[in-house]
Amino acid sequence: MDSSATGLSDPTACRLLMASMDLASFDQAWDRLESWLAAHSPADHAALRPPATVTEIAAVEEQLGFALHPQLRRLLERRNGVAEPEQGGDPVAGVFPAGGILPLGHRLLSAAEIPSAHEILVDVH
Repeated sequence: MDSSATGLSDPTACRLLMASMDLASFDQAWDRLESWLAAHSPADHAALRPPATVTEIAAVEEQLGFALHPQLRRLLERRNGVAEPEQGGDPVAGVFPAGGILPLGHRLLSAAEIPSAHEILVDVH
């Protein structure tokens, strides 16, 4: 964003404005997704966990050694991942368990799961 267009000459203030605008768009997108899930996939909507606590988010950042991206922080403030799928029953080909709302049935991670997933991804890289 051009600082002259916003009247902001301070690059830090400009970045903060962008972050708040991005989070507003992020919230709108998640509101739409959650509304769609509630209407069309109630089992997936029910699998969404309540928000992570401030303490849980701080613990993630401490374990990782850096601050979370603002959108990941906002996601954890909205939803702390999804519930684990129920065990048992016969899997149906092409059908993912409730909560597998991301492409290929991937699931939102909870605050407790993020550090170990990060470690695995860093080791793979």
